[in-house]
Amino acid sequence: MRPESRSARSYLQVDKIMKTVEKWLTIKMKSCCALEKAAISSRMSQLIVSQLRTPFLRMNIGGHIDEKIGLAGKLPQKLYCGQMEINIETGSVKPSVKLLILSIMKFIALWLLSFAYFFRSLVMNKSESGPATLIYGVPYANLTTDGSAQLFEDFCQKGSLNVLSNAKKIIVQVNRPVKAGNSQSFVYARFPLFALFLANKLNMNDSLVFMKQHVSIFFRYIYMMLKCPITCLLWQDFAVHAVVVALNNKKLIEANIITNTNWLKQLLWMTDLSNRHFKTYMALYSQNNSSMIFKDDPVTAVYPGITNLRADLIWIWDAFYEEVLKQQGVFIKTRVVAPVLWYLPIINTAQKNTELRRICVFDVSPMSKEHLLDNGFSGSYYNTETMVSYMKDILVVVDNLKKQLRCEIEVILKHKRVSTEAHDATYFSHVNELCESNSNLRLVAENSNLFTLITGSELVIVAPFSSPAYVANYFNIPALFYDPTNEILVSNEIVSPIIFVSGRENLTIEIANILERKVDLV
Repeated sequence: MRPESRSARSYLQVDKIMKTVEKWLTIKMKSCCALEKAAISSRMSQLIVSQLRTPFLRMNIGGHIDEKIGLAGKLPQKLYCGQMEINIETGSVKPSVKLLILSIMKFIALWLLSFAYFFRSLVMNKSESGPATLIYGVPYANLTTDGSAQLFEDFCQKGSLNVLSNAKKIIVQVNRPVKAGNSQSFVYARFPLFALFLANKLNMNDSLVFMKQHVSIFFRYIYMMLKCPITCLLWQDFAVHAVVVALNNKKLIEANIITNTNWLKQLLWMTDLSNRHFKTYMALYSQNNSSMIFKDDPVTAVYPGITNLRADLIWIWDAFYEEVLKQQGVFIKTRVVAPVLWYLPIINTAQKNTELRRICVFDVSPMSKEHLLDNGFSGSYYNTETMVSYMKDILVVVDNLKKQLRCEIEVILKHKRVSTEAHDATYFSHVNELCESNSNLRLVAENSNLFTLITGSELVIVAPFSSPAYVANYFNIPALFYDPTNEILVSNEIVSPIIFVSGRENLTIEIANILERKVDLV
């Protein structure tokens, strides 16, 4: 069985389990703190599947679950996984003592921290800074370039997203220090809500209301947890609830922006707060979350829990992706925007040289076996063998076409990720050897401006189904998804704007057709 198929079957099982759990949640959950029952149930489903997914995958590859198991397969009546006990028949979920205690401790710590920031805001002498837009989930690599957040800040202030460019102040969630750019409108904080809370003092009446509500939240959380112990997972949602209410009442949250990082993490306040004065937007910095289906084993499953995604609007890069989301059970309103890469597009306007053709290639950096196993995967399509074949095929085809088209062809390669301990070092070594032995191949830095590379090329070749292809499509640059294994089955349910190619022979035909057509146009 293919590793990817094993994972897909695990996803199907997780989905099957969660359908039963969600029925139980619908009965068990109650409204609380002006939060609707349906909202709490949906959020609880997110939290449970987040807790369940990776441990369940690990159980699968560890041989604890029959590898042939699918929707018709049977699991034990009680499943112990992810520090939870799940009754497969009833859908009831109980936390382990460890998970319960840990959640309570986290709640108390965050609840006390909320109080600490409140008292700090009272004693600090300052003028109120006013409302701000909050951003969660921007990867650190996208925040900083050459050690500074200047490019990110330029994108926010000068880019096409009006929610950001019109923001009076922007507070960005970070887990490690970030060197700010030149703008004074940006704040980088581990807890954006607290940073905004600290910058705006409450009056006496608002302070009394906050303290009353914050104390009440403590007892409501404990009571809810005693009635249904698994609700301990809501510790983060409830610990900051009074803070958000206070900020919302003063209309201090202009907007809230989340990203792909938050697929399974939309706290209750983001979309379900009573009398909410702001909207939550999801900004996609990648569109590579489509399930891979294989010819010899065509099993597929959507990412567990994605159907509980909650936002007011999702920014997508093309209309095609709206259909992808609907296919995965996400029916949130969308809007097509320019690709969000967190830096401004720098378009290559140089005249294309007909004697030197340029092809831009994007890989997906293979992860190490240890990293994959740790995350519950026994393997990946993006393994070193596949990526080596991917690069080899492209270079062989290019070398042959140089003679056929009587021109030089330069291949520019950009790695998807900077090499880390989580990656397979042998692949990067192989690419370095290719660069030394092949004068047609040039490797560029991982933080190179994608827009410049793509718009300066005549063709873009991308490992399926990575996002640069959609960037190319946005700028009307021909793009191909190339599968060297000839194993991927392309679904006909949704017609992708990107050409899909399998095998070296077909790759030769498509590249030749595109480059010859480009010659004719010139």
